[in-house]
Amino acid sequence: MLNIHSDLGICVVSATSSGHSQRTGDYHYHFPPSCLLAQAVARTPTSGNVAGHSPQIGWSFDGFPVYGPLYIGGQKVTGTDTCGGKQEELAALDGFKYRYYFTGDTSNLYALPGHPKPSSADYPYAFKCLKVQMESERARAGREARMSG
Repeated sequence: MLNIHSDLGICVVSATSSGHSQRTGDYHYHFPPSCLLAQAVARTPTSGNVAGHSPQIGWSFDGFPVYGPLYIGGQKVTGTDTCGGKQEELAALDGFKYRYYFTGDTSNLYALPGHPKPSSADYPYAFKCLKVQMESERARAGREARMSG
């Protein structure tokens, strides 16, 4: 069994959260960040109309919130778009009309590098693209098609 807490109560993120840094120093995840999710649930559990929903664990570069893999009622999130997000209003959760989700099972926080690992059906586990960038590229492609036509 792995002790995931230091004397300071800090989780050993790379060991149990399926993430690591690259040679450039950029940190990224391959699967849902289990340790971060466990800490976020302990600090800010959801309640009321959004009880069971994963808490926010980050921000994307296009300014939308990032959540873990659980939707309202603690069910696995489904119906995400190409980028790995959902467009809908959840006023009791946040003031956004779009949010990204990690998908797949989370680690049990004791096994390395993560057990259980998400299934291939949950790929890409983290969001695949940025919604704002994707929409901008579609708009540009549409303008170019109209200009050439």
